Amino acid sequence: MNKKLFFSLRVRLLLLIIIAVIPGLFLAIYTINEERQREKDEAQDYAIRLAHIIAVQEQDMMDATRQLLITVSYVFHTEEIKPDQCNKFLVGLLSHFKRYTNFGVCDTQGNVIGSAIPLNKQTNLADRGYFQKALQTGDFAIGEYQIGRITGKPSINLAYPLLDENGKKQGVVFAALNIEKLGELETRVAKQLPQGSTMSKIDKNGILLARYPDGEGKIGHPAFEFSHILDKLTQTQGVIWANDTNGILQIYAYSTIKSRFSPSGVSVVLNIPENLVFQEINNTFNRNLVVLGIAAIVILFIGALSNELFIVRGLNSLRNAAQEIAFGNLQTRARDIRGIREIKHLAHTFNGMAVSLEKREAERERAEQSLKEASDNLNRLLAASPTILYAAKIEGQYTIPIWVTQNIKRILGYEVEDALKSDWWVTHMYPEDRERTLSIMTILNSKDFHAHEYRFLRNDDTVLWIYDEFRVLRDVSDRPTEIVGSWTDITDRKQTEQALKDSEEKYRNIVTWAPVGIFQSTPDGKFLSANPRLAELLGYTSIDELLTRNLETDIYFNPDDRRSAINEYDRKGFAINLEVLWKKKDGTQIYIDLTSHAVKDKSGRTLFYEGFVNDVTEKKKIEAQLLRNQRMESIGTLAGGIAHDLNNVLGPILLSLDILRCKFKDEQTLKMLEMLEATTNRGANLIKQILSFARGVEGERTIIQIRHLIGEIKKIFNETFPKSITLTTDIPKNLWTMSGDATQIHQILMNICVNARDAMPKGGAIAIKAENINLDDMYSHLHVDAKPGPHVVISVTDSGTGMSPEIIDKIFEPFFTTKGLGKGTGLGLATVLSIVKSHGGFVNVYSEVGKGTTFKVYLPSQEGVQLEIEEEKEELPVGNGELILVVDDEATIREITKSTLVTYGYTVLTANDGIEAIALYSEHKNRIALLLTDMMMPNMGGVDTIRVISKMNPKVKVVAVSGLAQDVSVAEMKEEVVFLNKPYTSEILLKTVGWLKK
Repeated sequence: MNKKLFFSLRVRLLLLIIIAVIPGLFLAIYTINEERQREKDEAQDYAIRLAHIIAVQEQDMMDATRQLLITVSYVFHTEEIKPDQCNKFLVGLLSHFKRYTNFGVCDTQGNVIGSAIPLNKQTNLADRGYFQKALQTGDFAIGEYQIGRITGKPSINLAYPLLDENGKKQGVVFAALNIEKLGELETRVAKQLPQGSTMSKIDKNGILLARYPDGEGKIGHPAFEFSHILDKLTQTQGVIWANDTNGILQIYAYSTIKSRFSPSGVSVVLNIPENLVFQEINNTFNRNLVVLGIAAIVILFIGALSNELFIVRGLNSLRNAAQEIAFGNLQTRARDIRGIREIKHLAHTFNGMAVSLEKREAERERAEQSLKEASDNLNRLLAASPTILYAAKIEGQYTIPIWVTQNIKRILGYEVEDALKSDWWVTHMYPEDRERTLSIMTILNSKDFHAHEYRFLRNDDTVLWIYDEFRVLRDVSDRPTEIVGSWTDITDRKQTEQALKDSEEKYRNIVTWAPVGIFQSTPDGKFLSANPRLAELLGYTSIDELLTRNLETDIYFNPDDRRSAINEYDRKGFAINLEVLWKKKDGTQIYIDLTSHAVKDKSGRTLFYEGFVNDVTEKKKIEAQLLRNQRMESIGTLAGGIAHDLNNVLGPILLSLDILRCKFKDEQTLKMLEMLEATTNRGANLIKQILSFARGVEGERTIIQIRHLIGEIKKIFNETFPKSITLTTDIPKNLWTMSGDATQIHQILMNICVNARDAMPKGGAIAIKAENINLDDMYSHLHVDAKPGPHVVISVTDSGTGMSPEIIDKIFEPFFTTKGLGKGTGLGLATVLSIVKSHGGFVNVYSEVGKGTTFKVYLPSQEGVQLEIEEEKEELPVGNGELILVVDDEATIREITKSTLVTYGYTVLTANDGIEAIALYSEHKNRIALLLTDMMMPNMGGVDTIRVISKMNPKVKVVAVSGLAQDVSVAEMKEEVVFLNKPYTSEILLKTVGWLKK
């Protein structure tokens, strides 16, 4: 019975079921373990892939930032950085790139000179690591996490150096990458993680840079939860299974962002609790166990069912479903499976496998679609990009193109197929640039990065400038195998550079050849720049020599003048036509017309001064000369009035002398009268000299013998000079004569002798020598003022104090004097030079301090000796009772003139002004033979008197008398008017009247 029961189908089925369940159970456990291992591997791969994607994306972001900063550096290294334009450009850049919080430029000292975010104060970034690293390496640098000094926001700063054309560092351009924007990618990734998982980003110091979710409030602080694995993050990527601080087993998948710009790296860490990884597997396992148990019980109750019905049918269904899946129909499922639990479990497992395959296929399709969309977007960007990307493989010294972007058609006009030909690049390069450009291909082993510019021919034969930048890729043995690079059309930039260069050259030429001095100087007086005219104006041999001088101490004659000018700049910002006194290199003073202004920064701090300088020394001299001329005109006017009054005083004296000689014949009286006449004539001559100097009236030129004039000087010397001074003369008897004004030559000798006297306050000696000399052509070439021909040379030598060379250069300047106040006017030697030049001569001076002075006056002469002929005393003409009308407002002049004329046989009527004269003339016009009238009278002057009387009698004879050397009003009178200068002697008066009678 027991055996039958044992061998019964039910028992056998039960045994079979039991036997089948046991392997199934083992199979389920094995499957679960395999699934757990698979899920573990997939979780690791998935986590590593996500971390790597984030790392790669951020690395791409860093590379993109580097390329952006390189582009920005090109903008600023081609022209001078102007803060306003710089800030405007950076603001536009920041508005375009939202992932950054700021862009800025700073100089080599770290001072921020441009920022997209307005600066409230002067900011310095010299202590920032990325700034120092960019300057030290000369390449792209990545900073640590920090709160921005300008923005106040958490950011990672990146920098690139500014280089000029010679590679010299000019500053740094930087960008602040917004941590919040940087985390947008991580946020999208974090949403794909299992519930309860986290994604974190930490730097090498364990500072938390990002965390999703629950990162708020923890950013910028140490990530203590990773302290136990921080030292294990040494590889580029990997997986660590470890318990967290709470003892929960976690999967830590990490990928480290490393580059040559940031070798320390930033790690992206995904941590998933172990229970989340196996949650679905565990649930499936539990469900399978329940199903397996239920199936076993059901099978026991339905064991009577035939094996064919419940086994074969289910197996066939599974086979058919497997075939469908094999043919690619992943939506096929095993359905209507009837049979034992094992078959049903197999069907469920099969269906689970089908579902997994379907999910994987869907993920693959989505990945392919994303890749296609990314590829399409990249192609659109490349098509619209102004830069052509290319790749070429390296074979020896040749490069063979293997890939180029489609935009080559738009930019250069060539098809992609043409550009991939091996000789296309070389044959279309501008011929003059070909050798230079190809030489770069021979040094590919020297460095990995190359950049150069050359000209290229478009398809329409127009010439473009190309900026070619490429990187060399190498194999494991460091052998160059491929280059990838870009071509950028920089024609506009080159044209702009050329225009700028032309403009700079034009500006440089303007500054170089400007007729005025141009300079720039610091507030403390150091020259920043100067043009050649300024160096020439100040007497320096070169601009470099001038730039070593200090404007305040070496250029300004009085440093206070510069401080006053700076006060003017600070008050108004500029100064126009400011006259200051400067000094040349040799110490010579010059007057400067200065127009300048202060250049300030945004904060109002003065950076430097710049200005224009004009030498107005000659202008000042002309103005001074004009002022002196005005003064001399005033002196002349005053002298004219004084001369008129003095002549009225001297005139009666001269006229009285002849009358007194007739009355007194004794020798003593005649001697006294002779002295009185000489003194009066001397006074009259002095008045003529005053008028001659003040009015510039040219004296009467006659043939004169200088020996006689020297004799007169000797006589005056003996009478008036101190007895402590001796005078010697050396005059040859055959001294030549000359044509000149005796009074003016007398004045020359007198002025020189007076100066000699003043140079010997304690006594000394004066020697006057005259000699004949013939100047030849050679001498005239050596002396600018000399002319060939015969000259008389007058030498006046004294034993006085002498003069220094500096004084000698100035002695002929009007109003220059070395005498004390009230002891000299500075007109003496100026008058001497003026008279000598008016006579066609010149003056030489020889002097040494303490050894005396010699003046040599060269005057053109006539060869031959003037014979001294004793003039016979002429008898004075006498009248025959003719009636003469004498008009003068001075009673003494009228009476002495009347007495003289009456004494010599004339009848005289007198009038004290023009009105009385007209009345007398109208009464006696038929008897009056001659009118003698003064020109300067009250009520009616001489001019009006002569005009009225001339109308009464057009044939009237007139003698016009004036105390001036020459009265201009006489020139307007009729020809019959004769001029008689006051004071006059009886002889001159009688000769003039006698001449008119004829």
